[in-house]
Amino acid sequence: MGDTMSDIFFNELDKRIGCITLNRQSAKNALTHEMCLLMTQHLKRWASDSKIKAVVIRAIGDRTFCSGGDVKELYDKGRAHDPYPQQFLKDEYALNHLIFSYPKPYIALLDGFFPDIGASYFLSRCQGYLGFYLGLTGARIKADDLLYLGLGTHFIPQRALNDFLAHLSSQSFKEDDHHAVVEQAIAEFSLPANTPPLIHAREWIDHCFSGANMEVIFQYLAEQSSEWAEATLLDLKKRSPTSLKVTLKLFQENAEKDFMACQQTEYIVACHFMEHPDFYEGVRAQLIDKDQNPRWQPATLEDVLESQLEEFFRESV
Repeated sequence: MGDTMSDIFFNELDKRIGCITLNRQSAKNALTHEMCLLMTQHLKRWASDSKIKAVVIRAIGDRTFCSGGDVKELYDKGRAHDPYPQQFLKDEYALNHLIFSYPKPYIALLDGFFPDIGASYFLSRCQGYLGFYLGLTGARIKADDLLYLGLGTHFIPQRALNDFLAHLSSQSFKEDDHHAVVEQAIAEFSLPANTPPLIHAREWIDHCFSGANMEVIFQYLAEQSSEWAEATLLDLKKRSPTSLKVTLKLFQENAEKDFMACQQTEYIVACHFMEHPDFYEGVRAQLIDKDQNPRWQPATLEDVLESQLEEFFRESV
C-alpha cells in the first residue's frame, strides 16, 4: 500500500509500520508546504488506525536528513509580499506539535543533525551551554555528539537500517506497551557511542556561551587561546548581528518554558523574521547569488537596539 509524490513517499511496512521517506536530495530534503500538509494528513490517519503500531521517518541521501523548511521558497514568496510564508510557518509548527505529542512510537532515522523548529526547547536543555553553542553557530555534529547531548537516543549503523526496519515490522506488537516493543527492537541493532568530539571543547564552550549577551560571548571567545574558540568567533562575526541577539534571547527565555510555550514564541519570532531584511539577505548571499557576502542591517552587534530586539517577541504580527 502506498501514496507517493516525487518529493515525499508514504507507505506501510507489513501494514504495521507507517513509513515516511523524504526525497528532495537536490534541496537537502527541505520541506515544502505541500510536504508538511501531506505529513500531517498521514500522521493523523495513522494515529487513528489501530493496525499501525509505530511510525518511522527517514530520508533518501547520504548526508542530510532534512535541512528544515524550504527557505528559498519562503524567500521568493516573501519578496513578492505573498501571504504564503505566514501560512507555511503556521502549518509547519502545527506539524511539529503533532510529532511532539504523537500517541504512537515515532522513530526518526537521522543521518546527521539539524536545528529546526523546536530548537529553543531541545537545545536550551542540553548539558551546560552546548545547546546555546549549537544554536548560535549552526555547527554540525555527528552521532556521538548527538547521543552525548541527549538529542538522539541510539546509534544504528546506516548499513543496518533496512534490516532494522524489516525486524521492526515483523514484531507482533501483542504487548500493550508498543513503545517497549520499539525500544527493544532498536536496542538489538544499536552500537555503543564513541567519545564525543564536543567533550574536548566542553569547558570553554560552557564558559564562553554563558555570557549574558552576545557582546560578552564575543569577549569571552576573544580571551580564549583555543584554536576552536578563535575559529568560532570568526564564524560568529560573519553572521547576522540581529539573528544572533534574537537567538540568544530566545534560548534564554525558553529554557524554563514547556514545549507549547516555546513553539508559540518561536512562531512569533519566525513571522517577524519574514519581515526583516536580514532573512532575505542571508538567503540571497547563501543560495541565490552565492557570493557569501551578506550585508546585514544593522551591521554590528552594538547597532542592534534593545527596542528592535523586543519587537521580534511582540505577539501581534
